[in-house]
Amino acid sequence: MKSINLKEIVGTMLRFRERKFYKSDGIWVSKALSQKMKQANAARDQKSWEAAARYYGEATEIDGTLTHVWIQLGHALNQIGEHKQGIEAYRTALALDPSKIECHLHIGRWLERNKDFENAIEAYKLALRHEGVAGFAQDALTTLRPSFRTFLQQGETVKTLAADAQSGFSNARNKITSTETILSFDVSDLIAHFRHNKFPTGIQRVQIEVIAEAVATCADRVEIFFFVDGIDHFIYLDHETFTLLTKLSKSGDQESWIKARNDFMARIPFSQPYLPPRGAIVINLGTSWWMYNYFLDIRNLKLERDITFISYVHDLIPVLKPQYCVDGVTIDYNTWLVGVFFHADGFITNSNSTTRDLTYAAHVVGHPLDEQNIATIPLNASFAADDESGMLPGEAQIKKWNLKARGYVLFVSTIEARKNHEAAFLAWQALLKKDGVDAVPPLVCVGKLGWLNDRAMSVIANDPALRNKIVFIQRASDIELKSLYKMSLFTVYPSHYEGWGLPITESLSYGRVPLVADNSSLVEAADGYGVIFESGNITDFVEKAEKLFLDTEFRTNLEDKITKNYRLTTWQGMMNEIVAFSDGIRSRKTSLYEGFPHISGRYVSLNLCRTRTIWHGIASGEMYRTGKGWLWPDPRGCRMKPGSAELCIPNLAFPVAHIFLRLQGLNSKSSTFSIHTKSDLIFSGKMDAKQTKWAVFDVKVDTEGYARFDIRSADFEGIVMDHGGSPKHYTAGISVLGFCASNKDDYHDRLDFLEAAANDKLELIDAFAQNGM
Repeated sequence: MKSINLKEIVGTMLRFRERKFYKSDGIWVSKALSQKMKQANAARDQKSWEAAARYYGEATEIDGTLTHVWIQLGHALNQIGEHKQGIEAYRTALALDPSKIECHLHIGRWLERNKDFENAIEAYKLALRHEGVAGFAQDALTTLRPSFRTFLQQGETVKTLAADAQSGFSNARNKITSTETILSFDVSDLIAHFRHNKFPTGIQRVQIEVIAEAVATCADRVEIFFFVDGIDHFIYLDHETFTLLTKLSKSGDQESWIKARNDFMARIPFSQPYLPPRGAIVINLGTSWWMYNYFLDIRNLKLERDITFISYVHDLIPVLKPQYCVDGVTIDYNTWLVGVFFHADGFITNSNSTTRDLTYAAHVVGHPLDEQNIATIPLNASFAADDESGMLPGEAQIKKWNLKARGYVLFVSTIEARKNHEAAFLAWQALLKKDGVDAVPPLVCVGKLGWLNDRAMSVIANDPALRNKIVFIQRASDIELKSLYKMSLFTVYPSHYEGWGLPITESLSYGRVPLVADNSSLVEAADGYGVIFESGNITDFVEKAEKLFLDTEFRTNLEDKITKNYRLTTWQGMMNEIVAFSDGIRSRKTSLYEGFPHISGRYVSLNLCRTRTIWHGIASGEMYRTGKGWLWPDPRGCRMKPGSAELCIPNLAFPVAHIFLRLQGLNSKSSTFSIHTKSDLIFSGKMDAKQTKWAVFDVKVDTEGYARFDIRSADFEGIVMDHGGSPKHYTAGISVLGFCASNKDDYHDRLDFLEAAANDKLELIDAFAQNGM
């Protein structure tokens, strides 16, 4: 055996160590790097940041593969104000080791400091995966997007969610095998409802039941998507999650609902953009009034994906009966209505009454509708099937409210002015005075509190006897609501105006007589099986209610008639009608711009159309925007996102358009801009802060009659925009206020425009002004 030479071994070890191996942050490094890191760390500890930055930089020159050195360099550079170089150091660290997630927080802060809010948000989302900085990232996110607070405080841990962001939620489609056109259902309204509510009301129920039938019977051609406030793209919703959420929303299982809803909501910030398949039919069965860029998204889908757009119209109450709506709803609805006439290829309504209202409104605005593009599908569908747990409607379900079978009258509706609870309360007040407390059954009101209910509530405020006869139920599961219908004596629905009146149908589906007002679609919904009273006539209401609860024979005969003769439509039948109509529209749809107005020589403002009324010729300049480069319009014009934004002016019957484009600079600093066609730079300029400027240039009109050009904003700033009830930080370029396009060779149009502009009287040539102004 060879003898051991200890001196030789020690010498070898010393040479080995001297040559290369010392430790830094637990990693073996060379002696030179170790010494440099000691100098850098000492300077850092003494807060001598310039020296620390210099030493860390020298350390990266010795060995540029060590992640922790780049991170320390990034910290030091940020401390001395060299933020851009610091961010590059963090990015280098991430390139070397993507697990160093905390770098995303620092990158996000730099992006936020430089007003690049959208990219800052994406960086903060990535930082959520790191326990040490997740709290800071969450605070930063909810400052930039307050609506994220709801999402990030729910469900599983943020770290898990962020780590699983690419796991398939909102990204992977269900397996589509159909060769037929895909049906893409927009459920934005339903998801917005679920953020704050569990049990569906009428509009939500239509979406749930129709789409559930579509998923059950033709799943291979059905996709579902939605939009939420605070995220600027559509999000995919898989069939399984939709089915789970909608079933639980109607159940009495509060705990399972909260968990499923919260887990779903918590994943939303990590979603990826959804685009319908090319040629899809996009069907919106809910509402989209509150999405100010909704029609920009629809236009883009039409231009890029050749989609067909079908809109369900539940009612036109904000237009025809604005006194029953708060101002904000009326204004938002009118904005939507103006847009939908120019973008929907087809309309679905729930009653003949709503079809008449829609046709009337289209005539008022000067956009007549082809009757073959409207499908009237009455909403007389059956209430959902019995509870999956096997529970049946019965008296046991109503005992929690101390109610007895056939011992109360039911009124199902949100408590708001239009639903006319005031009339019901006045009628019950009169009945109590006339017949006495013991003779009058309780009035059970099922529904949450809505707007403009002060007058109704004031009726019972100072009347203890009446108060004791009114039972309020704000929340009821499906099985409870079915039981309330089945066990009731009869139902009332005195609403001032409806698109259909789903509680009437639900009442009839359980064999109960509805007492309804004689307006709008209510008589149509009652279908000859209800008792009708004159709208606004409390005496008539009282007399007919009294007969129903006192005259047992009269009421029973009506119930027998309902049981023997009343026939409901199934939700599957409704779904089949919707699909057949949508397929028919797809086969004959026209081009996007075919119905757009001719605006040559007129001024078109890009501001948000906000009006309490509609008139002949009303339209919105926002519809000339295309592409992804726009924030939503504001009262004056429309801010661009950094980069470029496109305008497309259609229906021009001349070869060259002379364009006057009105722009406004940034609020905080000067800015440069340029105008481009597909191949050429055609204008450029500079504006001081808040300066308004006209850009004047010519654009060739293509063979389809379009003048297209891009506006490019070289500079940007941070702004705050209030949308969806909360202020949000956005990165914005310059504003586009409006434009005028005229025939280059038509000097009369040009002179009219110049005179109006010079005298600050652009309203005189406004393309969409009221009363021909």
